Amino acid sequence: DPRQEDFGKFIDHFGKKSKVTTYQSDSLSFDFDQLAPLDFVFIDGAHDLEHVLSDSLNSYRVLRAGGLLVWHDFNSPTPWVEVRQALEQLPFAEPIVYVESTEVAFLQKRR
Repeated sequence: DPRQEDFGKFIDHFGKKSKVTTYQSDSLSFDFDQLAPLDFVFIDGAHDLEHVLSDSLNSYRVLRAGGLLVWHDFNSPTPWVEVRQALEQLPFAEPIVYVESTEVAFLQKRR
């Protein structure tokens, strides 16, 4: 677990701190509507089935048409990482594309 003082430690590394908003929360109880609409979402938080499903569904809901949803740790060999298992259960109309030889998968929202 990172120390509290380490959150945002490098937030101004590129001198763009004014363009960054950070949120610290358990995503199961986070209000994703306050972020809407989103153009790009990179999911790399908790890796258990419940969180990945919740993060994916909530992010998709606030993603604008044409926006990208990207997951890290897809196809991870680590037993407790359940990203692939979650993605196989999602009811999205769009295909989830796996980037071969990586642990990245993505979806582009149509509507």
